[in-house]
Amino acid sequence: MKEHSILVIDDEENQRNILSGYLSKKGFKIFSAASGTEGISIVSDHPVDIVLSDYKMPDKTGLEVLEEVKQIN
Repeated sequence: MKEHSILVIDDEENQRNILSGYLSKKGFKIFSAASGTEGISIVSDHPVDIVLSDYKMPDKTGLEVLEEVKQIN
């Protein structure tokens, strides 16, 4: 069975760690990013199945990130 991968993007480290830890324990392969720009870079190098993004971040909104991810995939 394929191991599904999830990218967690959040500028708040605590939130990112909590969500990443929980999903990792459930068997998902986790990538995490502290900014929208970092998240887009990760998606460019590692296609993921799901992107979970904070909406309000300093560099890009979650919607902007998802629009760019959609163009990559």
